[in-house]
Amino acid sequence: MSRLFRLSIVPALICLAPVASFAQGQQSGALSGRVSSADRLPLPGVTVTVSSAALQGQRVGTTDVNGVYSLPGLPPGRYTIKFTLNGMTSVERGADVPLGNVAVVDQQLALAAVTEVVDVRGAAPAAVTSRHAVNIMAADIAVLPIGRTPFLVAETAGGLTDNTPSASQVTLSGAFAYDNVFLMNGVDINDNVLGTANNLFIEDAIQEVQVVTSGISPEYGRFSGGVINVITRSGGNAFSGGFRTNLTNPAWSAETPLEASAGTSRASKLSHTFEGTAGGPLVHDRLWFFGGARAERTTTQSSFAQTKIPFTTTNDNTRVEGKLTGTIARG
Repeated sequence: MSRLFRLSIVPALICLAPVASFAQGQQSGALSGRVSSADRLPLPGVTVTVSSAALQGQRVGTTDVNGVYSLPGLPPGRYTIKFTLNGMTSVERGADVPLGNVAVVDQQLALAAVTEVVDVRGAAPAAVTSRHAVNIMAADIAVLPIGRTPFLVAETAGGLTDNTPSASQVTLSGAFAYDNVFLMNGVDINDNVLGTANNLFIEDAIQEVQVVTSGISPEYGRFSGGVINVITRSGGNAFSGGFRTNLTNPAWSAETPLEASAGTSRASKLSHTFEGTAGGPLVHDRLWFFGGARAERTTTQSSFAQTKIPFTTTNDNTRVEGKLTGTIARG
């Protein structure tokens, strides 16, 4: 077991590296909308500037003759959007850009000499897309009493069930439990037999999980179910990090009816799982780093159904992740 997971470190690094040429599916979001005057006429030539802690630098777009703007390929996160046009009011808005979806932010500008700032703190903007998807953010995962693996996070979405033949499988939109796709940073991490997610992830490094149940675009392909699309964190312009340890012990769980009938008591064996993450800037607004590690040394106890003889299983599992996010030239 130890050798198996040591050998998985190299695929994990390759799997989690942000190499767009090998990735599939959508690993970014987009922002679009329409800018108009107070009498609802389109305003061409409006400069739309977006900034975010998830974005290196700023992105700038301009409305067309219909007052429509579009900014594709944005890293998911919270954005500040500024609309400016000579002779018109400058307005700032806030919006969440979700993974794999388009956030729609329409805006009206008025004739005024005063700069107005509008901070929208309501629900996330509606997305213009034919697909049905649910996005679960890291902030939500941190406060919910759920597991942090892609499978356990996906269970919080609608349109699926874990009433399946094997553990860690899900059924999306009534399809076969083995016929889904788990993606990590655009790379397929499916087990090729059971359709579960291989253990090539660090829970605390997950930034967002998108569960797509219908209306899935062709670039995903090769399945009849749905997509559990996961992206990991990417550092930022500020240094950040975290450390977590999980403690487990077979003696903390009650004996099963089978163990109780055989008079078997669970052994007391304290086990540890450590996780650490760190990220920050190498070059401000140009190059960010993020890394994580997970070390699991656990013992579980079970009994053979036929003989009721107890046995223990040990898990020696080490995972590492490294990620660089860079901008060569801004569009």
